[in-house]
Amino acid sequence: MSLTEIAVSRNRFTLLAALALFIAGIAALIDFPATEEPTVPVRTAVVEAYLPGAQAERVEALIAKPLEDQIRRLPEVEHIEAAIRPGALYMTVALYEGTAPDRVSDVWRRLRDRVADAARQFPEGAIPPVVNDEWGRVSVTTLALTGPDYSSGQLHEMARNVRNRLQTVAGVEQISLHGVRDEVIYIEVQPARLAAAGLSIEAVMKAVSDHNAVSGAGELQLSGQSLQIDASGRLRDAAAVGAVLVTLPDGGALPLSALAEISLGTQEPAPVSAYSNGDPTVVLAVSMRSGLNVVSFAERLNIAITETGATLPAGATLARVTEQADVVSASLNKVGKIFLETAVIVLGVVVVFLGWRAGLVTSVIVPLTTLGTLLIMRLLGVELHQVSIGAIIIALGIFVDNAIVVVEDYQRRLGDGEPANDAALNAGRSMASPLLISSLAIILAFAPLVAGSTVVAEYMRSLGVVMAVTLLLSLFVALTVIAVLCKLVIHAPQKADIRKDWIGRIRLRYASLVERVVKHPALVSLAMAALLGGAIAAGAGLPQTLLPASDRDQIQMLIDLPPGTGSETTMSMAKAISARMADTEAHPDITRNVVYGGDGGPRFILGLNPPLPAAHRAYAVINLRKDADTTEVLSRLRNDLGARFPQARVEPKRFSMGASEAGGAVFILNGADREALSRAADQLIAGLHRESGMIDIRDDREALIPALQIIVDPARAAAVRTNPSEIARALQGAYEGVQLTTLNRGELFTPVVLRAEPSVRLSPEAMAATPLNADATLGQVARISLMDQPSLLNRRNQLTTITVSARHESLTAQEIVNRMSPVLAQLDLPPGGALKLGGEIEESELTNAGLVTYLPMALLGMAGLFLWQFGSVRMTVIVMASIPFVYIGATLGLYLTGQPMSFTATLGLLALAGIIVNNGVLLLERVVHERKAGLGPLEAVRQAAEIRLRPIVMTKLTCIIGLLPLFLFGGALWRPMAAAMMGGLALGTLITLVLIPALYALFFDRLPQLRKTPRPYPPAETS
Repeated sequence: MSLTEIAVSRNRFTLLAALALFIAGIAALIDFPATEEPTVPVRTAVVEAYLPGAQAERVEALIAKPLEDQIRRLPEVEHIEAAIRPGALYMTVALYEGTAPDRVSDVWRRLRDRVADAARQFPEGAIPPVVNDEWGRVSVTTLALTGPDYSSGQLHEMARNVRNRLQTVAGVEQISLHGVRDEVIYIEVQPARLAAAGLSIEAVMKAVSDHNAVSGAGELQLSGQSLQIDASGRLRDAAAVGAVLVTLPDGGALPLSALAEISLGTQEPAPVSAYSNGDPTVVLAVSMRSGLNVVSFAERLNIAITETGATLPAGATLARVTEQADVVSASLNKVGKIFLETAVIVLGVVVVFLGWRAGLVTSVIVPLTTLGTLLIMRLLGVELHQVSIGAIIIALGIFVDNAIVVVEDYQRRLGDGEPANDAALNAGRSMASPLLISSLAIILAFAPLVAGSTVVAEYMRSLGVVMAVTLLLSLFVALTVIAVLCKLVIHAPQKADIRKDWIGRIRLRYASLVERVVKHPALVSLAMAALLGGAIAAGAGLPQTLLPASDRDQIQMLIDLPPGTGSETTMSMAKAISARMADTEAHPDITRNVVYGGDGGPRFILGLNPPLPAAHRAYAVINLRKDADTTEVLSRLRNDLGARFPQARVEPKRFSMGASEAGGAVFILNGADREALSRAADQLIAGLHRESGMIDIRDDREALIPALQIIVDPARAAAVRTNPSEIARALQGAYEGVQLTTLNRGELFTPVVLRAEPSVRLSPEAMAATPLNADATLGQVARISLMDQPSLLNRRNQLTTITVSARHESLTAQEIVNRMSPVLAQLDLPPGGALKLGGEIEESELTNAGLVTYLPMALLGMAGLFLWQFGSVRMTVIVMASIPFVYIGATLGLYLTGQPMSFTATLGLLALAGIIVNNGVLLLERVVHERKAGLGPLEAVRQAAEIRLRPIVMTKLTCIIGLLPLFLFGGALWRPMAAAMMGGLALGTLITLVLIPALYALFFDRLPQLRKTPRPYPPAETS
């Protein structure tokens, strides 16, 4: 008993089950888990290590290389990238994409062990390295806490209070603080006072440390109770620090305030800062637990934000900077709109071809399949995000074919005189196998994209899952619910109308066309092959890109000052730029901005890679009005800020949808010889400058920066009872400062730092007078000179790396590389050096790797399905041969609409292949039926083509019109896919209705001549 027979015989149960599915799907929509992007395991960690005062080459030799040697022993590590600055190292460790997600945490544990092993080799003074394996965490909301009248410490304390309050909101995973400038109690010693009192800096350090020591003093048993004894003299504030008594050599004591200036101030130099519309701010980045709906989570969070903001002190405000829920809401609204448009389109097309009753029946498949898919997605744990939403959008134009084919076949059978019950049973029974094979073929077409364990496959996996669920569910609905509704709703048409209406006349004319095609199958096949060759040649000229720039109402901006610029200068510049962007007269389209000084802030998009920390660098996130012209805003920012702040390099740009900047060409030069590599980079940059229209040409080398070199004379140092280690500590204490202890001020911890007074600390000329002990100064034992040192050294996989990047006003990244091919071929790379393309092109290669690897397997699987369906190698070859021809219409569609061959256009090609296969299978299945009825091969193909004309044209027309709203309103991401599919579907009709009959005649024509008067309709089938 077939599935259709079961459904028709129990039609009440079938309809009630359909209603239950509809209601359950609506219920599943309530608080459906939704995010902007899929959750994928992040296989990247960042290692930070510091060697204060060391030049970049020494950090490379003493810190970076030991770490690289240890980390390279982990077999899961694919590559290591290191950015080395004076005194600091930032190392990115990336694992192979095939590393199983459940093994990643174990790898990070072993990474920490390796890093700890390497740290044992670090020189004295190195700060223990830190491993951050949460580098890829995405914040769904970022908030700016501002208060112009409050100190940094007060803002920090308010931010902690806000974080504690928001942490109680259901669904919050973590809240991190960014732009925090710590308060510090500074003890600024005056050498003259110390010398007059006969004291050394060590005596001051010991007095403060001992006074604030926290140590146990035991406990006292009293009346059966235990009383803890607290013998510490913990310091509470700056006044208490100033009151600390320092013992004099003669046995007396002086308060510390008599020997030094005590003050509470902001950390100098502060490593990071943040400004919102020109005001100092602390940014709170909120991440959400997985499996939740970001829109409803944002609603709960916003209530808490409003309540918390009302409790802030006067003058303090809490404002949203980024909100993922807005993006998700827009995507869901887009899907809802396209869903309704598709339902109307399906209804309209089917009404035109089959009548209003058939249109109503066919349109039922849209809500049932969509809601049923959402229900199954929820059961499988698949969230709504841009990938799964994209899958639903693609599937909407495909799965209605199943209903159209069943309804059309049912109505045709009624016209042939079959009873309604038999027509419903036979329509479902005859269509079940070809529709199942076609659906499985479409699923296999998308399989290469999601197979394997690459990041791209994991990111896109939900697309394959949703497509499979949607197509199979729509087939089930078509063979059950649609078949039942056909029997109950659709009435038999008048037979006279079938032969004389406009559709009947078109069918007869098409039958004449097929008659001519099958007489000259070789000529038709060669003509189609020529068209394919032309399309392939033309396709090579299409712009190649991976993903377009984001259409967010936000832009980003990199701000670079000359290397060597101090963090305080960078922060002043960041504040001034932030204030300028907040000027509504100069920049009316900007609603809010946040500028991070010395840091890149939190990651709020999965593909966003915030810049690594650097004292001379800032990074801005800029919110725009909804109707703002982004191109105009970018131009205005570049011109205005470039003129007002000529000492800074500003690069405003859109966000990218991928991990790499859209349209940017990236050239990675790698080798052991740094100087030779630098010369090759200069060659490449000169070639880029010669190319007209190139912009933003830059490389990651930085200019040399000055440094003071102190060369100690060992003999002189020994004579005054000191050594290089003590000298280094004395210099650190005088200039950078030495942390003596920490004060506990509520929930805040305030460092106490000892340093020299400003007259000494801010005067390099006074460095020679720095006291080392009671008997000597620095000038007596060392020579001080000025020298140059690198500001930045980059390494990749234990070799020196220089990265050159550029964009063009109109060319894509691949087109830039093509233009630069002669220059690249002549690069004078050092022995063993290599050139690698990075950025968008590298990301595109990774994306296409799954297609290259798994496409042959998918094609083999599809061939197996067709062979099982037809039992014929020749028919299998015919169907498989039709697949490449979808490229003809897709290329034409992209050319006519001016769209690039993007990643989503590739998705469109995969969908086209499935649709063409679907119609090819239906046509050949009918040919098999006609052959069994006794017709010869040419007459059978003519008869089958005439019968299948209406459902094929209907399905094509439904898809094309259904894709029109996606093309018009889907944005830059989906427009290339819609253009490729509409063009492919339009010419795909030619492929199915002309090429397949020609190929069939070519393969199966063993009879001399087509019969002159074929009957227009086959006899009615029996059940």
